[in-house]
Amino acid sequence: MLLAFLQAYPLAAMQNVPAPPLNPATQKIKDQINAIQIGSKLTIRKTDGTEYHGRLDAVQTQTFSIREVDLKQIVTFPYSEVDRVRKNYGGKGIGGRRVDPKRSLIVSAAIVGALFTILIVALAKDKS
Repeated sequence: MLLAFLQAYPLAAMQNVPAPPLNPATQKIKDQINAIQIGSKLTIRKTDGTEYHGRLDAVQTQTFSIREVDLKQIVTFPYSEVDRVRKNYGGKGIGGRRVDPKRSLIVSAAIVGALFTILIVALAKDKS
C-alpha cells in the first residue's frame, strides 16, 4: 500500500504543476490559434520564415498541431516558434508556392479594373 502511494504521488504532483507564463507575443499567437476551429484551414509562418499550410488538428497548452497539406503529415509547433497565423491558405501559384487568397483577390480586381479602363478609353476614342 505504501509502495503504491509513493509511486502515484509524484504523478499526481506533476499534474498540478502550472505551465510557465507566456510572453505577450507568444500569448497572442496562442489566442489566435484558440480562436480557430479544429479542422479549419490556416497558414503558419515560423520565426525562421518557413510557412506551413494545413488544417488545425489539435491544440495543447504549449503546442498545436496541423495536418500539413503539402507534406501530407501532422506537424506540431510550439507557440514560441510561430511568428504569424493566418486563416485559410490558397492554391499553388506559378512558382509552386501557395498564394494568399486575399492577395489573389486584390490582384484579380486590379487586372479587371485595368482591362475595364482600357475598354472605356478605347470606346471613348472610337468615333464611328
